[in-house]
Amino acid sequence: LSSKGLCLIDGKSIELEGTVELETFAGPPNYESIDKGDKELKYWILTVDEPINCAYAYSFEREMLVAKNGHFSRFQLSGGDSQIFKEAASVNLPIVVSGELMDGHTGYHQTDFLLFVKPNKKF
Repeated sequence: LSSKGLCLIDGKSIELEGTVELETFAGPPNYESIDKGDKELKYWILTVDEPINCAYAYSFEREMLVAKNGHFSRFQLSGGDSQIFKEAASVNLPIVVSGELMDGHTGYHQTDFLLFVKPNKKF
């Protein structure tokens, strides 16, 4: 799959190909440092080879999609089969993941967009 011509749209389904890695992040209360007492959060992150430069996020204030500037190459995965992710990560092989996009907007969201992995995904 090529990222050329892809556009990330908050709330829409998409299929992405990349590599996965389990990463650790600082969580509550301060979302700054595990060493200073923040909770340790672990998330599967999908990294695509070529950044995607077209993105739209839903604005609740304006009640519409608005352009989001950036180069998006990392996606926090929610759901999916962690065993498949572990196997793909252990051999550093690319996988194809499909799901619904959501604009990251809380301290628990570690990437600009999250991907809610659909059941019956293909790898």
